[in-house]
Amino acid sequence: MTTLTRAVEVEAQSFGFRYFGSQSDAVSDLTWHLPAGHSALVVGQSGSGKSTLARALAGLLSLEDDGVSTGVLSLTHSAEGGEPIRVGMVLQQPDDQTIMHTVGDDIVFGLENAAVPPQEMPGRIDEALSVVGLELPLSYPTAQLSGGQRQRLALAGALAMRPHLLILDEPLQALDERGRGQVIEAIRAIRQARMLTMVVIDHEPSRWRELVDQVLVMESGSTSVYSVDDAPVSWKDDLPRVHSLTNPSLVVALQCEQLAIGRDHTLPGTHSIRLDEGDILAITGPNGSGKSTLALTLAGLLPPRGGEIVQPHRPHEWGSVRLGRAVSFVPQNPAHHHLADTVSDDLDLALSLRETPDHVDLRASWVERFGLAGVLDRHPATLSGGEARRLALASATIAGQRLLILDEPSQSLDRVAREHLATLLSQLASDGVAIVLVTHDRSLITALDAREYALAAHEQSPDAGDAARVPSWLHRANPLSLLAAATAIAVGLVARVDALESAIALVAILFLLLIGRALTRRSVIRLIPVAVAAVFAAITIALYGESSGFVVWSWGVAEVSEGSLELAMATLIRIAAIATPAVVLFQSVDATRLADALSQKVKLPERFVMGALAALRLVQVLGDDYRQLLLTRRSRGVADRPRLRRLPRDVFSVLVIALRRSRILATAMEARGFGRGARTHFRRSTWSAVDGVIIGAGVVVVIVSRVGSLLIEGVG
Repeated sequence: MTTLTRAVEVEAQSFGFRYFGSQSDAVSDLTWHLPAGHSALVVGQSGSGKSTLARALAGLLSLEDDGVSTGVLSLTHSAEGGEPIRVGMVLQQPDDQTIMHTVGDDIVFGLENAAVPPQEMPGRIDEALSVVGLELPLSYPTAQLSGGQRQRLALAGALAMRPHLLILDEPLQALDERGRGQVIEAIRAIRQARMLTMVVIDHEPSRWRELVDQVLVMESGSTSVYSVDDAPVSWKDDLPRVHSLTNPSLVVALQCEQLAIGRDHTLPGTHSIRLDEGDILAITGPNGSGKSTLALTLAGLLPPRGGEIVQPHRPHEWGSVRLGRAVSFVPQNPAHHHLADTVSDDLDLALSLRETPDHVDLRASWVERFGLAGVLDRHPATLSGGEARRLALASATIAGQRLLILDEPSQSLDRVAREHLATLLSQLASDGVAIVLVTHDRSLITALDAREYALAAHEQSPDAGDAARVPSWLHRANPLSLLAAATAIAVGLVARVDALESAIALVAILFLLLIGRALTRRSVIRLIPVAVAAVFAAITIALYGESSGFVVWSWGVAEVSEGSLELAMATLIRIAAIATPAVVLFQSVDATRLADALSQKVKLPERFVMGALAALRLVQVLGDDYRQLLLTRRSRGVADRPRLRRLPRDVFSVLVIALRRSRILATAMEARGFGRGARTHFRRSTWSAVDGVIIGAGVVVVIVSRVGSLLIEGVG
């Protein structure tokens, strides 16, 4: 990264910030100087103002929309030519900051916003991916990345912009040991070369002692600045040991034999595990090794691909209530676990699974045990990270479940919250609850004296995504030409309901698609729903369409006549003729290339086009959220309820998650420079001879079908 420009100097004079509606400052009276090329570590408990300071440094706080600032916070550098200051920022949650659909496009997004010349972009992309150790094709779909891979991609996107100031907000939380090492080494190289100024927020200071010059300790908005040697922080990562199993139980809580796992495909290897009541097992391994998939399978939320879960016996076949009473699963994102509008209601929902009538006393005991007394009337979405995870633990154990499975339970928690979590888990284990942890947190494993079950890394087959599977000549075409051809056919056929004309058009379309090798097995599969809809539409018209001619069949208000049958057949063929080219051609449209074409050729506003493209990526994530929500409902014993009764609450839950994700996605886009000026484009949207052929083919289909119909009718 030797070509980075000059680092910036950070200066704060009595800086403060208060959000609208808040009664206290998020950051208060901060006076601080960070020389250019130096690094600072920011520590403090959740809610102390760390992320607010990061957003202020990145220029992401709006005085119109967010709150009121006092004092001065400035970034300055002495670069020649008035070069604008660039700030790169990596946020906490990797899912919420992946913006584009492929690895390459996600990195390119920031470069385009920074108006980097297109000829410089390939070198920057390769350099950034190499630094973070993400060895994947540029066309690899971001939807298939693990959490750790997403975090490295976010860091690569920030580094590719060659920022003057790099802000890292919990950059290592989702990474395995290898990934953490790669990122640390990359940052070490940057730090030694003094090529940029860096601010790091992390709950585990031990990782950064050799890489920072200052430590900022934040407590409820107030901030103190220290040198590394004088900072009142623990430079050791270890949590105090809180658990040891002295009287092991012989009651089996979990046992599986030669268990094969997988979601879309079977992962390598099989698993044989035994866990007794009171045992704690930590599932560890590299990102993408199948830890979460194994946890979901053990929890009865995914069916095994082979082998068997002996105890509890075949839980994936159980009803939701029975499963919820025996096994609890807490997902990585606690927002997916909460199903009620208040903390109190969420606990009551969990209590409803309990068969014994001790609800009142038990509820009070659990509220005290998990420290929830002060938040009972709040919506779970408003809780801090530590509060949300304590609520998830309380809801997951209050019904007396004997097997508890947790996915990354300490992620994003500060040291105090992690110690509290370890204590709670130790108490549950002492009560006889068997606990399975999916975790990268080595200190948590040690504190709980947990037995470790390590998964091996396995090769991921590079997948170039959907675009790589379509015929190359279609993929090379400008997306606008594909849309124009399909539109021309639709407009030509929609004006007339003529069975003969539609049939000729359909034959011509199929002929062109076949000789062009565009009609693939995948496109035929996608046409099946259209065919089913067309058949139902035809049946409806045949039964209830205008009756004329000979009556074939009649019953009540339904009457099938010669005229209604002709109209039904014409409708069926017309739907097929319109839908076939649309489905086949649209599946070849790459969303990013379409966005390039709309902004460069049609001249639509960049903010609208790129915002819509990012929203499409968000829709994919929300689909995953909804699937996780369904798994949570099954885990919490409420999936047996009628689906129509659950639908309003499901929609509301996804809406709450969507609002949160969209807010963070907007922040991630702004952090990559979106909306701050003119953009360049990595790919130029161009027209070629192929585009002319495609548009011409669409027009020819319309002409041939019309002329052919007239000639045949004339002969007849």
